[in-house]
Amino acid sequence: MHKVLVVGCGGSGAKTLAYMMDQLKTTLAERLPERYDSPKDVDLPRAWQFVSVDVPTVAERPGKNLANVPEAGGRYISCGSSDRYATVDTAVSNQLASRGELGTIASWALENPAAETTPISAGAGQYRSIGRMLFLSKLQETQQELKKSWDVLSGGETDRELADLRSALYGRAEHSGESAKEQPLVFVVSSMAGGAGASMAIDVCRLLTGLEGNAVSLNSLFMVTPDIFSQVSRDQVAGTNPNALAMFAELVAAQLGSATEEDKRLFNALGVAVGDDDIPVGRIFPVGVRSGENGAMLGDGKPDTVYRALGRGLAALLSDEQSMGHYKAFTLGNRGTFDADTNYFAWGSSEPKNVPWGSFGYAQLSMGRDRYAEYAAQRLARKSVERLLKGHYDPTDESPADVQIQKRLDNNSGSLDARLHEFLPEKGNAGNWIYQAFQKVIEDWTRSMTQRLSEQMPLGQNKRGSEWVLDVNRTLQGISAQIDQDQKKELYQGVSAWASPEGIQTLLLNLLRDEIGKYGVPYGSALLQRIRSRIATTVLGELRGIYSSMSPQAVVLNDQRRADLEGNRGRIDDTSAYVQEIVSDAAPQIRSRAVGHIAHRLEAALEDFLRNFIDPLDRKIRESHLELEKHTELTSDVNLGVAQLKTDVPALWPDESQSEVPKRFSQAANEVFLTEVDSFVDQFVADIIQSAKTEEQQDYDYDRALEISAERVVSGEWEALSGSEKAPRDLLRLLDVWVARELSRDPDNQGMSRDPRPARFDFRISTNDILERARQYIRRPGFSFQQFISSSLREFVTSPALTEHERRVRRQTVLSKFSEAMTYALPLAQINSQLVQAIYGKEVSYNFNFSRIPFGGDEVGSMLEQAVRDYPNHHPSDVTQPLGTALSNQGEERSIDIFGSYPNYAPIVFDSLLPPIEKQWRQTTGTRVEFWHGRRARSLVAALPLSDADRKAMVLGWYIGRLTGQVNSPGTLDTSDNTPVQIFDENSGTWTDFDVPMLTPVSRFRQTLDWLPNLLESVSLAWARVGEQPVFGSMKPYMLLRQLWDAEPEPSKPGRTTRGQRLLHEWLYNGERKSGELHMIPGTEPAATMEARYAAVKEWLEKQNAIAQAYIPSSRLGAGLLRTANNDRPYGDITDRELASQVPVFADLAIDVAEATARIAEVLEDCRHQGPPTTQPTLMPTSPFAGGSSSGTPAMPGAGEF
Repeated sequence: MHKVLVVGCGGSGAKTLAYMMDQLKTTLAERLPERYDSPKDVDLPRAWQFVSVDVPTVAERPGKNLANVPEAGGRYISCGSSDRYATVDTAVSNQLASRGELGTIASWALENPAAETTPISAGAGQYRSIGRMLFLSKLQETQQELKKSWDVLSGGETDRELADLRSALYGRAEHSGESAKEQPLVFVVSSMAGGAGASMAIDVCRLLTGLEGNAVSLNSLFMVTPDIFSQVSRDQVAGTNPNALAMFAELVAAQLGSATEEDKRLFNALGVAVGDDDIPVGRIFPVGVRSGENGAMLGDGKPDTVYRALGRGLAALLSDEQSMGHYKAFTLGNRGTFDADTNYFAWGSSEPKNVPWGSFGYAQLSMGRDRYAEYAAQRLARKSVERLLKGHYDPTDESPADVQIQKRLDNNSGSLDARLHEFLPEKGNAGNWIYQAFQKVIEDWTRSMTQRLSEQMPLGQNKRGSEWVLDVNRTLQGISAQIDQDQKKELYQGVSAWASPEGIQTLLLNLLRDEIGKYGVPYGSALLQRIRSRIATTVLGELRGIYSSMSPQAVVLNDQRRADLEGNRGRIDDTSAYVQEIVSDAAPQIRSRAVGHIAHRLEAALEDFLRNFIDPLDRKIRESHLELEKHTELTSDVNLGVAQLKTDVPALWPDESQSEVPKRFSQAANEVFLTEVDSFVDQFVADIIQSAKTEEQQDYDYDRALEISAERVVSGEWEALSGSEKAPRDLLRLLDVWVARELSRDPDNQGMSRDPRPARFDFRISTNDILERARQYIRRPGFSFQQFISSSLREFVTSPALTEHERRVRRQTVLSKFSEAMTYALPLAQINSQLVQAIYGKEVSYNFNFSRIPFGGDEVGSMLEQAVRDYPNHHPSDVTQPLGTALSNQGEERSIDIFGSYPNYAPIVFDSLLPPIEKQWRQTTGTRVEFWHGRRARSLVAALPLSDADRKAMVLGWYIGRLTGQVNSPGTLDTSDNTPVQIFDENSGTWTDFDVPMLTPVSRFRQTLDWLPNLLESVSLAWARVGEQPVFGSMKPYMLLRQLWDAEPEPSKPGRTTRGQRLLHEWLYNGERKSGELHMIPGTEPAATMEARYAAVKEWLEKQNAIAQAYIPSSRLGAGLLRTANNDRPYGDITDRELASQVPVFADLAIDVAEATARIAEVLEDCRHQGPPTTQPTLMPTSPFAGGSSSGTPAMPGAGEF
């Protein structure tokens, strides 16, 4: 385990994190069963911080059976708003305007925000420009929330918890001080294709560089490519490819360092500081739906399949110590790559190691028995649901269902009566039942009353019997009154105990639980009604009769005793014998009196019981039954896909009529099982028979064993071994105990009372409840299901119970499945082998990283090592240890994680990214305006996939081409969108067209100045076509443009003469142009003298330079650039949002143009002093141009120029 901050951007990031967190909980529950009973009991450790950043104001649900990030324990940051977009735009714009920095958004923000109707409380509508503006509005808040999660990683509690978890997982003692020294890793997950995640991911990475202690080299950005939406309706995802194209360009610019200054400028204007790093993230990993050189489809190719595959892969990386160590040391730590021909891509990069992208593939070889566990649970749950609904039904009986229920109740009456008599009087024998049920309290009270009688009996005083009997009768009358007036505490306590949760309440619920388990809910409901009827029509009457039939006097002399005393003529002195006989005669009368009083209380309590216990229980049972019936009528689960096994729709669970396992139980797209899915059916039969056995009964056939198991699942009662988790017994639970009004006095606290209240129940028969109990049942330690499910990989091959033939077969199975898993682990990004060959001069190759493989010391370990050596296009760094340190001689692992990757390659070789974009562009009909509308979300220099040197060389080439006639631009807005810019190819002696229409077509230009910036903007589209034949053909005009200044494979070093210098030298002295007089600068025609030509071009360059400087913000005017005396710079320091929408995109290139025109002027000046061209090299100018002046007018600078 390692400290990691995981940030999901947009909807794709949120879903991936949801799958990731779900898998991590499952993994921890499996590896630490002594701590967690199930994944739902797992709280992810503080060392793994999860943050979801998205537009919706409330985190969305990723799926019915999947918790979102905050529900799973992470943090959610909303960038959305309940206001209209225009309100958010205004807030950001006002903040920028106050600093004169609206130029940072001028070229990409929506031109008319007031007209935008996208509901930004729900999303960005697939428009990156909207998404980024929303994110910028919450920039400070997001930074603060990210810091909160980051700070948790360095907390002392986090270090202690991490040390404890590592000790539990890896079996070694560790101190919290060790983890306190570690630098956390950062994973950012996003899509390249949406309006939210794709607009904010780079900004999130920039924010993360500002966190104290964060090393950008340890930060990874996983970007889902647009090919994952290839099966989605084109109308629904029309913006995905254009967004990805813009994201590709901005990512490349960021990693080349071209975007650093622009990003910092914008962030500073919004009051947010970031780190000093030139790049926002250490390594970028594209993740698509196709893998490897051959582009094998991942599973069904749907987006959720990719999210789940990526989420599972990242979860495996986080939870495996060895794999994470390899990732940190090699995937991130190894910054090297093959030598690349940068003449094609990243020409002029100052740090080539930052440019290539990584790759990520993941597959798992497992026993496959966790999948079997879910199959078994659902199949058993389906039988259990059928039992709940139709357990009373006898298919051989043609009677209606209700008649069958009554028959079964009658047939079971004997056993039912025996259970009922535990808490209800027997019919016709209520008095005896009361005495038997309350014998102890009756006897206690009777003893108390007879003692009182004995103490109050009159003395004889030598009276005659006939006289003394009168005293006795008076005493008995007084005692009877006392008996009836007594509080009868013992009797009250007895009835209270009968009515307590442990008494009639639990006894009735236990009876119903058992009977519903046997015969289902309709039967249980009918039984409850029969009990109610018996109480109402029989029991209450009998109890009433017992009380009403009590004699008026509690204790009287019996007739024989009275006659004996009255007939005694002698004197009575010693009365002890008489008293003993009279008290003995009174005891049965007092007992009878007790029975009567109890009957009276029972009658009142049972009347309350009917209203406040049975009736609420009956309603709960009926409501739950109705809900269950409705759910069983469903035939589909809209949230259930190939990647999602869990469903609470019984119609989708396996049933007894199926001879094959449903397809959805097949392994996930990047899983390989050693246990064949087809074997699940027979394995289930064997496990059910074994699981049903008890010590008393060992011989069951399958049908009977299934019935018994279903009954146990329904009732939640089953046998558990000593020390194991007990059965839940949660079918029917008492949530609030019933307290009768008659029994509101607290029997245990004299003088205290209780509020009367009805009972409240939990009747757990929802399909989710049944499925969860089925899962618990098959997880019982020590029983057949659990023994099969928990078998390890090593046991699979080394079990002593195997014959040698079986062992050989299993070794071959492991070898075959392992090789299959390696293929599935190929990186999730299809590669273009021709481009790899063109750029690197090598064939495509693969790298693999493995989690622990517990086959060391067995023959199969050596077999796997050889398979890795022989894998096509894979060359282990150490052929003697092709599995690295993964091979182990021990271990209880049930799975092996395999991570695949390419060497770090240039972004343009990934076919998962660029070809789908080009295809949509080519197939788009009409003006294609919508294709690019709202897609770019950065200033142009930060949105071109070019290094600073490459971009500046092309700007130089543009102006050199303008002068020498090697670039032919229409130079007007009054032309077709399909009119191309052309460039002359000296090698072929022909003109080459730049592709049309451009991403921003002429009809959408703001000014004629935009010919150059919009031409460069379309270089992204040219990169999207580099894989077409001839390879790199689409980039030819741009390479020719750059080569007008510098034709070398790498930027020319100072002191070397560039091609542009030579072209300018020749042109200055001969004035010849490839395009003749077309767009020629007046005064520079071939007939003009060199001095006249120089004067004319100098004036023109000064004008171009002045135009450019008018658009440069004051904060950027610096070395080599003239700061004008006029401080009014409306187009450099923009403070008006409407004006910002009108500023030409040219403003984003103003610094480049100012530098280029100054450079060309300096070169021409130097050539003028050198004289006509010779074979000697021209000297490189040593200082930039410092001429030019501001237009000094409020009119737009350069209007009409191009």
